[in-house]
Amino acid sequence: MKRLMSLAISSAFLAATTATAVAKDSNQATARASMEDSAHMKNSKKERQSDTWLEAKLVTTIALNRHLSIFDISTDVKNQTAYLSGVVESDIEKDLAGEVAKSIDGIKSVKNNILVDKTKARAEVEKLKSSEEYSFVQKIDDLTTTAAIKSKLIADSNVSGFAVDIDTMHGNVTLKGKVQTSEQKALIEQIAKNTAGVKDVDNKLNVQ
Repeated sequence: MKRLMSLAISSAFLAATTATAVAKDSNQATARASMEDSAHMKNSKKERQSDTWLEAKLVTTIALNRHLSIFDISTDVKNQTAYLSGVVESDIEKDLAGEVAKSIDGIKSVKNNILVDKTKARAEVEKLKSSEEYSFVQKIDDLTTTAAIKSKLIADSNVSGFAVDIDTMHGNVTLKGKVQTSEQKALIEQIAKNTAGVKDVDNKLNVQ
């Protein structure tokens, strides 16, 4: 009888010890997962901040190149990959834009989607010129406004996880992309409106 009691006590103690160990391991695993998630979020945030900085450097470098026109080329940087689009007059200009992007320290790869169409490129330039004389200074101002909005969104933990496409023309901002709630949509719009240089915001964000 004593042996049975002793065995029962030993079994209960072993079960309790095992449960404690499992719980401890589970808690440690949860803590590790939480730390990894936190680290991932921080790294993701740093990457987006880095992308904004790289895009600013890329735009500035293209603007300062006398063989390229900032009016012809659109840029975007995601995960240290530069995406080039727009229309230029020659293959030389397209290749030059690609090489300029590759020369930026921090950019790992370049996706050059620039189209070569001499007639269309000239038509686009004339269109911009006739559109209230969209000057070089205005273009830089708009790019600065876009960068400022992106930086604010990255800094706000409530919306920093969303890829929002921001386009600025004469101080008028257009927002595109996907968010989870109407509150997030409204917050992003307000952040944009509170940014210096913004005249109006067209919020085309989709709630999903």
